[in-house]
Amino acid sequence: MAFLLSLFGAVAVQKNIRDLDYLRMHTQPPSVPHYSRTPFENIEHGDEKN
Repeated sequence: MAFLLSLFGAVAVQKNIRDLDYLRMHTQPPSVPHYSRTPFENIEHGDEKN
């Protein structure tokens, strides 16, 4: 019985590692906000150009 439980545990761990690796490869990291596209920058650059 212990052998069967350890065999099940080994298979479960391998599947979990495979699934986590798949998720890491196929999901995009959260996007970093582009601060250069904020309206504040347009106001600052507009003041400098005038």
